[in-house]
Amino acid sequence: MDKKEEMRKHMLLRRREEPFDRKKSRDRKILDILKKRIALMLEKIVCVYASTAEEVDTTTLIDFLFKEKKIVVVPKISKERCLVLFRIESIDDLSVGAFGVLEPKQQCKEVFTTSVDLFIVPGIAFDRQGNRLGWGKGYYDRLLQGVTVPRIALAYSFQVVDYIPHDDHDIRMTSIRTEKEIIDIHETSLLL
Repeated sequence: MDKKEEMRKHMLLRRREEPFDRKKSRDRKILDILKKRIALMLEKIVCVYASTAEEVDTTTLIDFLFKEKKIVVVPKISKERCLVLFRIESIDDLSVGAFGVLEPKQQCKEVFTTSVDLFIVPGIAFDRQGNRLGWGKGYYDRLLQGVTVPRIALAYSFQVVDYIPHDDHDIRMTSIRTEKEIIDIHETSLLL
C-alpha cells in the first residue's frame, strides 16, 4: 500500500469516529470563520462542494451564500468522469447523485470554471504548504487546473498533517480553514 493510500485510510477512519456533537461544533466554528470572510469579499460566483456526512457540512454555508446574494455553483461528476459546474438557485436544486453525493439536478445551468471567483474545496487531508489529499481520482485536480482564484479548503484540525505526498499535477490550496485556525499559503510557497 502506498503512502497516500495509507494516509487516506487512516484519515477516513478518524473522520468516521468523530462524535456527531463534536463534529457539529467544529462545523459551526469553521463556517463562522469562513462566513466572516465571505461577508467581506468581492467575489460574486462561489463554487462550493455539497458535503457528505463526514465532511465539513456545507448546507448552512450554501444558505448563507444565497443570503449574501452570491451566485452558487456546485460540481457534478459527468459521464466523462470529470467535474462539471452548475449554478443552483436553492438547496432544493440538489439531489443524490454519483457516490451518494448531492449534485445539481438536470435543469441547472452549466457554468464554466473560468467564471468562478472562489472555490471551496473538500479533501481528506492537507498540509501547511496547501497540498491536498483527495479520493485519488483526480477530479478536483483536473477541475482546478489553471485556476488562479482563491481555493479554500475546509477541514477539521486533525486533517492537517505535516506532509502530503504530491505530484506536479496536484493542485494546492491557497487557504485552509479549520475550527482552530486559518492557514493562508503564500503564493511563493505554491511555486515550490
